[in-house]
Amino acid sequence: MPFSPRKALLAFLACCVAPGLTAVGCGAQAADRGGLMLIVTEDGPLALDRLRLVVKAADGTTLRESDLRLPEEASLPTTLAIASNGDPTAAVRITVAGFRGGVPFDRRDNVVEQVPTDRVGALTVVLSARCTSKVVADGNDARSTCAEGETCDPKSGSCVSDRIDGRALPTYAAGDEARDAAVGGDDATLIDPGDASGDAATSPDSGPTVCGPTEKRCGAACVSRLDPAFGCSSATCTPCSLDTNAVFTCDATQACAFSACAAGYKPCAGKCVAITDPTYGCGATTCDLAACPDAGSGTLVCQGTTCAIGACGAGTKPCGNFCVPTDRNNGCQAASCASCTTKETCQGTPSACACAPDRLTPCTGKDCGPATDTCGVPFTCNDSCPGRGLVCGGGGATANKCGCVAQPPEVTCAGKACGPATDNCGQSVLCPNTCAPGEACGVGGINSCGAPPSCVAAGSTQGLTTCGPAGDQNCCDHALVPGGSFLGSDDKFLPATISPFRLDLYEVTVGRFRNFATAWAGGWRPQAGVGKHTHLNGGQGVVHATGGFEGGWNSSWDAGIGNFNTDLLPGSSTSTWTVSSGAGDVRALNRITFREAFAFCIWDGGFLPTAFEWNFAATAGSEQRLYPWGSTGPSDGQVVYCPGGSCAGTKPVTPGTKPAGAAAWGHLDMAGNVGEWGLGQLTAGVPSCIDCVGLIPADTNTGYLGGSFLANTSQIDTKTGSSLGDTFRSDRIGARCARLP
Repeated sequence: MPFSPRKALLAFLACCVAPGLTAVGCGAQAADRGGLMLIVTEDGPLALDRLRLVVKAADGTTLRESDLRLPEEASLPTTLAIASNGDPTAAVRITVAGFRGGVPFDRRDNVVEQVPTDRVGALTVVLSARCTSKVVADGNDARSTCAEGETCDPKSGSCVSDRIDGRALPTYAAGDEARDAAVGGDDATLIDPGDASGDAATSPDSGPTVCGPTEKRCGAACVSRLDPAFGCSSATCTPCSLDTNAVFTCDATQACAFSACAAGYKPCAGKCVAITDPTYGCGATTCDLAACPDAGSGTLVCQGTTCAIGACGAGTKPCGNFCVPTDRNNGCQAASCASCTTKETCQGTPSACACAPDRLTPCTGKDCGPATDTCGVPFTCNDSCPGRGLVCGGGGATANKCGCVAQPPEVTCAGKACGPATDNCGQSVLCPNTCAPGEACGVGGINSCGAPPSCVAAGSTQGLTTCGPAGDQNCCDHALVPGGSFLGSDDKFLPATISPFRLDLYEVTVGRFRNFATAWAGGWRPQAGVGKHTHLNGGQGVVHATGGFEGGWNSSWDAGIGNFNTDLLPGSSTSTWTVSSGAGDVRALNRITFREAFAFCIWDGGFLPTAFEWNFAATAGSEQRLYPWGSTGPSDGQVVYCPGGSCAGTKPVTPGTKPAGAAAWGHLDMAGNVGEWGLGQLTAGVPSCIDCVGLIPADTNTGYLGGSFLANTSQIDTKTGSSLGDTFRSDRIGARCARLP
């Protein structure tokens, strides 16, 4: 670039003031006070078109910011003056960036400490293509990729410290710009720039000295017009090039023409660079800036035509043309570049790849048992089971979970004659029923056997052992209903599964209920919540259609029970209750409410069957019988009913008088005689009923099952049932109790 003395002399282009630096008049006064002269130049014809200069104080305050177009507003070299106020500790930060075609070409950052106070120090900033790889665009500005506190060195292209000691800078003198720019550097012949107010550096001097016809005057000397050291025409004394490694000649048009590069150099990017400079690749013909990749924290050198790592920083090693950390991704060892496997880390001295087993993660979520660590080695997780009284894998648990090993049923049921129990694992167990004939499980306690109190003589002489066709059977006899799956009321929309239970063979007689009435008059009352199917669902009973389980007895019902001689005597010829004990005690009881039936069964050591349980016993389960005895009939020998629709006052009769009408498991009068109360209804309360009840006793609708003596032929099959309120009374309805299996 042409040198302009108007921008290079001590008549400064600008003066900057920093904290500790006092502005003085530009010119000779600046030299009197001391300071800096910033000289911006280039190391070759870089064709820059924009120059950005920023001067900041040590505290970051911007003192000067210039954005100059080249060559319209400035040309290289150019200068910027910074004056001192005499404080020897003053410092200033200077940033210079050059652009070409809108792309950052080079950026330099320097912090000058201890700015001279008694002289003007010359700070020369050389823009170079060697530093292009260390600068990137940052919006309309340029950003250095060197680390904080570093700047690019134009001689090596590497990052060096950005600190400069102002005391070590040479003293500025007029013409230093020309000497910095002259071909040959410090060893070149210096050119006198002439008068500061003239143009001696851009055109031959017009003084009295006369030069020959092929010469021109440059300073005090006559030189050839075709001497590239002074330009190639009579109009200039500016050298053809500032690149000391390039050889220029003058062509026929008296213009500077590039001829060749000096030995050991090659032409790249419009200048001559060393053939051993890895910035442009290695060899006499390579000029690719990307020919040698970035070495990371190391340096690159040329070995012949090959780029090689010169040295790597601490903690790194050469791998290919890169300096990489000595870590697991590069093999751990200084001599290795192969990555460790995903299971390995750096271990040992010297460091090497090795697998570090993780035995915590493989056991996460496991209580015990076998596992494989992250290195593939089998091991056993810590067993946390014994402290909790459990065994690894016990009770059907998986191999890595603690489970309970249940004790034998005979241990759980030790001392229990029958009924439900809970084993050591919290599982429900049904103890074998060892009750003697005439006894039932649950009388006197959930796991004890005893004679149902309704069939024990207690002031009554009849109605206790007077059931059956001969009138000599215990009215409290019961039989096991084995349970299974069937369709409730033979309806495909009422699938159900029933667990085993026991059901009384006979309907409740007047005599049995009279014993209950005596107990009630004596103050007996059910406890709240009793009367459940305690052998199901851990004692919670059958499942309710709307969620939860059956509720058992409701103590609010106590007040509506006890007026038997009033409530059970309607004056009808078909009512079986009598105020006093007598021959009628053998007949089936009628006119009781659901609540009275519920309380009676609780007192007698049992509970009311659900509508599904009752229906299962009446239909023989999956046989789906139309009648308790089968599919034919009915006949007077099988069922107590009124074929013609009119019955004499002798009905209902003693339970069990029609043995031909017995159901599959021996239960009598499951059709006719009196209907019977049941828990809930035969309704689709749940998608599939497993020990369920459509409606629990606390609801207003309960089941009336089995028809009655007042039924005609179409009203006595096993599908018969009605939904009635729990205080409803009728000559048609009596009761039958269920018991623990």
